[in-house]
Order: sequence, then structure tokens, then C-alpha cells
Amino acid sequence: MAGIPFPPFNKEAVQQIVESASKLIPSEQSREELHQQLQLLVAGALSKMDLLTRDEFDAQTAVLHRMQQRIEQLESQLAALSEKLDKQS
Repeated sequence: MAGIPFPPFNKEAVQQIVESASKLIPSEQSREELHQQLQLLVAGALSKMDLLTRDEFDAQTAVLHRMQQRIEQLESQLAALSEKLDKQS
């Protein structure tokens, strides 16, 4: 089953969803009430989804990349030390 594409989690995305849905209500007062309720509902639902912002995701990706590079560097050093130790014995 293909995932449903969600907009990035930010206030603008929530606002856009709320505004689109509230335009479906004819009365201005009802529209405003629905707008407020939808905003709370959508914001609450998105916060429960444990989503990251794009900036947070990019930051974690950069950290992971640096850690992978460091692991490769340490593996190379370990291989060189092991080879040196084997030659000495």
C-alpha cells in the first residue's frame, strides 16, 4: 500500500488545510468556529504523529553521514594497526 504524501509539518501547512476545509461551510460564524476546531484538531493529530521538520531531518542526516565517515576512518585505522601488529609477531 502506497503511503499518503503528507505536507511538511509546519504552521503554514496546518493553516492551509484548515482554510481549505473551512471554505466548505457557508455561514461566516460557522466557518470561523470550524476553522478554530479544525486548526486544533489538525495540529493535535500532526503533533501525535511524531513527525520531524525538514530542517530536523536534514540535521540528523548530516550527523549520520559524519558518523559513517568517522566509522570508516576508525575501521581503516584498526585495519592498519592490525596489519602492523601481525607483521611484528
